[in-house]
Amino acid sequence: MKKLLCGAIVLVTLGLTDGLVLAADTTATATPAPAPKIKFETNFFDFGKMTSAERLTGSFKFKNVGNAPLKLDSPEASCDCTEAKIRPDVLAPGESGAVTYSIKIDHAVSGQRYIKVHSNDPENPDIELTIQLDYTPLFETTPPHLDVLLRPGKDEVQTSFIVNRMDEKPLGIDRLATSQDWITAEFDAAYEPQVRDSVFDSTHKPLESTGRVLVTIHRPKGSPTFFKEKVELWNGQQSEHAAKVVEINGMIQGEITADPAKLEWVLADLGPDITKYSNEVLSRHITIISALGKPVEFKKVSTDIKGMSVKVVPTIPNRHFDLIVKFDELPHNLVEGKVTLETSLASIPKLEVPLHISAAP
Repeated sequence: MKKLLCGAIVLVTLGLTDGLVLAADTTATATPAPAPKIKFETNFFDFGKMTSAERLTGSFKFKNVGNAPLKLDSPEASCDCTEAKIRPDVLAPGESGAVTYSIKIDHAVSGQRYIKVHSNDPENPDIELTIQLDYTPLFETTPPHLDVLLRPGKDEVQTSFIVNRMDEKPLGIDRLATSQDWITAEFDAAYEPQVRDSVFDSTHKPLESTGRVLVTIHRPKGSPTFFKEKVELWNGQQSEHAAKVVEINGMIQGEITADPAKLEWVLADLGPDITKYSNEVLSRHITIISALGKPVEFKKVSTDIKGMSVKVVPTIPNRHFDLIVKFDELPHNLVEGKVTLETSLASIPKLEVPLHISAAP
């Protein structure tokens, strides 16, 4: 028998047979399994040099160019100042989506922020998106934010901050705005900062790039409360957003006060059986005081937290009280709500005490 090999074809001659048998190579080629594939238009964005910003927003667009459904986890940002979301988080082949982000800017920044995207793409399960920032604020304030306490018996409290224009040009702030009508802000007309022309010259000149803003918190109607508001400084050349924003964090106190004013409570985890929890674990005490010494009565005490009971026990009649909050049913991992006390005082008919309860790990 004689065999002739030529490429993938074998010629076989048997005896005196004149026929030729052609046999093709039957080696099997495996078909790859369907798989998703994520493709971003770009994984880098540069905002360039900036001098005015409060919050930056943008997006990275992508597409599933594979042949199987693409599934994505929630994106991970490199810092607390960056929030990122994916929409949608499941894409069929050929569909498009985007990673949107928001970055809070409240100080000078020169560097990069990152967003990590994890998916079921077998070739690229983790992709890093980069955002380049170069921000030098045109305006700076001292202090950078305000903390305010309006005490019982007071109708208003005043505070202030200094604003500086960093390029030393005239300040140029032509409008001040506040987030509530019970907060007012105005430039201090009597404020005249001065600087010496040189170390050899004793003369002074007004510093036009600096000003002082007076902020007044007036007592609003309603229940005393914590607040988080803001003052906006507007420059006529920047009409889309404020040139600078100063946050105001504070508390309005009334004739009666709670200590603590807001209860932060970490509840020990002893399992699902409430009988294994002591009263000390299941309850907390809050002190309620008539701050001005006036007699007060509580008409009604209630809470919006399910499974919690509340009661008020006088320790000094009509002036000093012990507010006891207790769980009669075990809560979930995180509970937020409040206790409401209806009073006999015309100036403060209702006092609310916020509660934040979490389970110990």
